[in-house]
Amino acid sequence: MKALKTIEIKLTSKNLTNTIPLVQEDSGRSIDFIITDMEIPTGATARLYAVKPDGTELFNSCIIKNNIVTVNLTNQTLAVSGIIKCQIRITSGDDIVTTFRFKLEVEENLISESAILSSNEFGALEEAMKTVNNMNSSIKDLEENLSKKANQIDVDILDSTLSESLENMFPGGTNILTNTNSNVAVGVLGATFLAGGWSGNTTASVGERIRIAITDAPNPHINYGFEITKTSGTGALTIYQQFPATVLLNANYQYTLSCYARIANGSPALLMQYGTASSGSTLTSEWKRYSLTFVPTATTSTNLHFGITGATNGTIQIHGMKLELGNKATDWSLSPWDAGGLRVNSAAARTGYTYLENGLKMCWGTVDVTPTVANTPTAVPVTFPIKFTYIPVVVTNARSSGPGTAILGCCAGNESITGFSVYLTRINTNSTAVTWFAVGM
Repeated sequence: MKALKTIEIKLTSKNLTNTIPLVQEDSGRSIDFIITDMEIPTGATARLYAVKPDGTELFNSCIIKNNIVTVNLTNQTLAVSGIIKCQIRITSGDDIVTTFRFKLEVEENLISESAILSSNEFGALEEAMKTVNNMNSSIKDLEENLSKKANQIDVDILDSTLSESLENMFPGGTNILTNTNSNVAVGVLGATFLAGGWSGNTTASVGERIRIAITDAPNPHINYGFEITKTSGTGALTIYQQFPATVLLNANYQYTLSCYARIANGSPALLMQYGTASSGSTLTSEWKRYSLTFVPTATTSTNLHFGITGATNGTIQIHGMKLELGNKATDWSLSPWDAGGLRVNSAAARTGYTYLENGLKMCWGTVDVTPTVANTPTAVPVTFPIKFTYIPVVVTNARSSGPGTAILGCCAGNESITGFSVYLTRINTNSTAVTWFAVGM
């Protein structure tokens, strides 16, 4: 039984401005979105990305048939009453087209017998894992059929061909790690991969971990990485991202961890680690991609580390960190949880950023400015949490109830692709919160 609603939607303009009414906790509802201004190619895929009223996220697959995208709404999708912000992404090869945002209005269900606990739902990732399992079954059938004909085929040629085919059949490419290419310092965000943060491990060793700009990356789309310096001690010095118990990696599959790394000083060795799986790699002064393939065994929260091994000291630089499904390391790519999504820094930092599908980048924040002298402009430097390709447009606003009286002026200056300066003039030296917004390519 399905309650089906049909809606016409355009990909070239915002024609869907009204909210779509639904009922909380229903599991028998579907929406057919008829694409009226683009022909969907054969073999294309579609996924629904949504943020529920309580902040949890959805990333579920849709059905495409006759230029209609069907979204089946689960009871987890409708677990919380309120407004759900949604976008549908259609992918064909390297081409990606995303709908403008639309809203689902979930009305509270008065006759619900038991409340459904709202949580993140990543159906698309789960389907990818099921695909791996089906491929493994197909490979096993292929091996059995080939073994029956072994007496008719050159065994050496067969082994070589089969090995190459198996390596090429393992999927990969989607980066599970988040915030791998931004200017957010270590420890600013929460350490979990959904929060998008990177933290430093607790160790007896002495050293530092800092974000740095990368200007000579093998992948030209990478702008930022980390520099890790270990001066003494016997423990490893690393940065890490945490996978909590609620989003553990699946122990039935292989995963590959990788990054670009090089030595900046001394003779340190690179450490990559997830749970009990780890590797130590000898580095050179040139960028090179290193990888670690493993099957996860963790049953509790587990940290994923990049850094310097306990037995060595010196400085390394790393960038392009990636965790992907499969046994092959592919080049760095932006995580789907970063692309088109939102990353908000801690309340103390009061900054955030987002990447839009049309290539625009946006970031924002709040900075406190305390004038050093009354009636004289005071400048405070601001660093963007992301790097722009071209100098963006920057807008500032002094948060005050006395514009023109207490506040004489507020503006941006010295704009660059990495930051700008806030200028504030007021009649006294009281501290003032200044909000800012930057948008560009």
